[in-house]
Amino acid sequence: HPVSTPTRTLQIRLHLIETQLDMRAARHAEAVQRLQRCRILAAGIRDQPDVRDRLLQNIEALHAQCLVQLGRYSDVARLFEDRAGRTDSSADQWTAAARAWRTADNVPAAVRCYRNAIFRLGCYSDVWLEYVHLLKDTRGIDEAVDEVAFRHRRAQHGPPIADAILAQAWEIVGQSDRAITHYRSAAKRNTHDVAALAIALTREGKVEDAIVLVADEAWSVNSSIRAHTAAIVGVSAAHLSVASRITIMQIVEEGIAAASDDVTLLLAAVEWYTKCQAGSVAIELLHRAVALQPANVVAANNLAMLLADEDQSFDQALGYIESVLKQAGPVPEFLDTKGWILVQMNRAQEALPWLLKAAEGSSSTDAISQLHLAAAYMDVGDPEQAKEHFESATAGRIRPELLNTSEQRAWATLQQEFTPQV
Repeated sequence: HPVSTPTRTLQIRLHLIETQLDMRAARHAEAVQRLQRCRILAAGIRDQPDVRDRLLQNIEALHAQCLVQLGRYSDVARLFEDRAGRTDSSADQWTAAARAWRTADNVPAAVRCYRNAIFRLGCYSDVWLEYVHLLKDTRGIDEAVDEVAFRHRRAQHGPPIADAILAQAWEIVGQSDRAITHYRSAAKRNTHDVAALAIALTREGKVEDAIVLVADEAWSVNSSIRAHTAAIVGVSAAHLSVASRITIMQIVEEGIAAASDDVTLLLAAVEWYTKCQAGSVAIELLHRAVALQPANVVAANNLAMLLADEDQSFDQALGYIESVLKQAGPVPEFLDTKGWILVQMNRAQEALPWLLKAAEGSSSTDAISQLHLAAAYMDVGDPEQAKEHFESATAGRIRPELLNTSEQRAWATLQQEFTPQV
């Protein structure tokens, strides 16, 4: 047969297959270069605009995935913002751009993109709540309060804000009484919103009221939702009576028995069992969650932490967290997990770069990561740095009862070393 030159479309499709092979092999820089060539080829397709547009969408989606894996969040944000400019009818691209800019710690750009997303949505949703969080974290509580109050006033003469959304907004800015008022209004309209009311009451210290709501048989929800809510209430409560603890445990156990394949419930139950110092049960549930959803990086990350902490199965724990990092990229929480596992293996010098990179990637000071850094610096014989990070951890208001076993040991050692003796 005579040799023929592949069509431009076929060349692009072949390049895209090679790109996906590169991505599977974690050769993301090579994949980016190949995608740039694909973009040039696709832009040259003039006689089939529909085909060109579909190919460009696929190219850009793969490009964004590669940039995330490489930690190039500013480039990701520019990519999404460029797409948003071409698709004015959708808020999704503006939202994606805002999140990427936020990860890249470019607050003005994130604010601009969030405002565009909210304007195009024409209503108030989780995207608006993200924006309120951003204002609180970066520009202070007063500006965040002003944003919520302004939207609340404006909603009286324009698009309304659902009580469930408004309640969350007031809670974000620390207006708990207003939040509970709107949570109650939402719960009257929808029984599923009773869960949010119970959790809000718990955060306000009204634990017994919350448990009464959750345990009430008149709350017509399935056992999975009831158990999930009970677990969150139990974890969120600063103090629990013996009776409350027994009630929560019974509801959680019944929920798991009825919905053993509900990964969301399993992860909530893991937090509850961890707080109750039932590490072996928590590990069993995490193994089940990972088996049900192998791509669930949160479950795998938590399993790695507990395997190192409870079983001291360090090699297995490292295997899980390295798989997570390969799937998710340099996410600060996962970098921190790997560093902390290395600290527990008496490899603190090796752990420091991972912990430092995790701290640098966080949008705000994370008390737990600061605790991990303090312990690592103590282990390598640098008490000055250890003290500095311990003070940062202390300022973050750590709740010692929520720390795992290895973290509690580190916390006690650092307190003894750096807290003035009375």
